[in-house]
Amino acid sequence: MSAIQRIPNKGSTLPTVAVTAASLGLGWWLYRRTRRSAVSRLMAIGEKAGHENERIPGNFAKFLAKHHPDLLALFMGVANWGASDLDIPDPVGSNWAGRPPCNGKHLKDYRCGGLGIPHADSSMLENTHEVWGYQHADAVKGMKYNDIITSRYRDSWLAWAGELIEKKRFIRWQIDDWKRRKWDPAEQTNDTMATRILNSRIRNSVSGTGSRVAGQSYSAQARAYNTSDRRQRQLNNIERAVRLVEAVR
Repeated sequence: MSAIQRIPNKGSTLPTVAVTAASLGLGWWLYRRTRRSAVSRLMAIGEKAGHENERIPGNFAKFLAKHHPDLLALFMGVANWGASDLDIPDPVGSNWAGRPPCNGKHLKDYRCGGLGIPHADSSMLENTHEVWGYQHADAVKGMKYNDIITSRYRDSWLAWAGELIEKKRFIRWQIDDWKRRKWDPAEQTNDTMATRILNSRIRNSVSGTGSRVAGQSYSAQARAYNTSDRRQRQLNNIERAVRLVEAVR
């Protein structure tokens, strides 16, 4: 084929395709950059608060609701972080307050409820053991968090987890792992942002239930999840994230 033949015809779509591909690449790069910056800011908020009663500044919370709803779903919907300086009524009725230690979830949790901000447990915790090298990973396979910390492996696990939770790269990895395991399936199987937030929260607590009710209405999913007073309180905190998303979209 000659050089002239290799030149696209005047009506070729190749330049348009190239521009579109470049735009998509730039968009993805910007998304990754802003998300990394957002995670850094959330980590800084946790550190400044001493990992208790965390509040996300109102404008930043609205930014998350618009651009990174997965982070809002995790930190507010799952972990029950609060907010400050918001002009939206708090569905919980506590002026957007955060939660104290061993109540809600915090970035460096490992002595209460689970590991890290999502309180990793069950298969999520097993995967963490394998990826981050817990020395007794095989011995505790199939054990839940509460089983581990009441077993003969308690001391070794707490020592391992306490060291791990201080690593910023682990915290970032765990947030991304939660997105892959909980948010992405919820996003793919639910039509509205509200049901995605709710479904990701259900998957965080009861993965099987989250899969089963995916795609159903918000009220139907809430009924399936709300089996106790504790679950009702959790639903109220999910409503915080939902209200924020609805306010900015």
